[in-house]
Amino acid sequence: MWTVVKSQAIGGLLEIGFFEDSDYLMVLSSQGRGIIDCFENKRVARDHDDYYFSSWNAKTGIVQGIGTFRKQQVICGGFEHPNVLLKETEDGWRYKIETLEQQFWFSKTKKIQRIVVYNEELKLRVEIDATGQVLNRGIGFSNTGNTFVFASASDVHFINRRDLMG
Repeated sequence: MWTVVKSQAIGGLLEIGFFEDSDYLMVLSSQGRGIIDCFENKRVARDHDDYYFSSWNAKTGIVQGIGTFRKQQVICGGFEHPNVLLKETEDGWRYKIETLEQQFWFSKTKKIQRIVVYNEELKLRVEIDATGQVLNRGIGFSNTGNTFVFASASDVHFINRRDLMG
């Protein structure tokens, strides 16, 4: 089942994208490029150069990898380039964002968002998060279908299916 791993604060987060057939996420920010292992919630590579002056192509979303991924390219999107993450896994998991009204202690009602990952065939539904944040940098699944991420301008959250790992 889906398990919340953690989140990482990333100031100036702009674009995200998964390397092909992996759960490694490339993150482009105003602080440079980084690669995160979404199962370990660990940064495995970091380049502090501003990505605008590196190898990212705003028209295609393609950026060159760094560190041990330097020979690979990945498509990243979310801010300047459209969101490129998958909306559905091969085995039928999807996500949706529900808007709710929440009553706060000071008697003010505020609209918040709740992210739901669901599988209609299995009749399963997992509520991932209720947040007041604007999810405006990217949301979706990795190519493996084992990681789901959602990002704002300041952080990225990881949810995994560890039971599917070999």
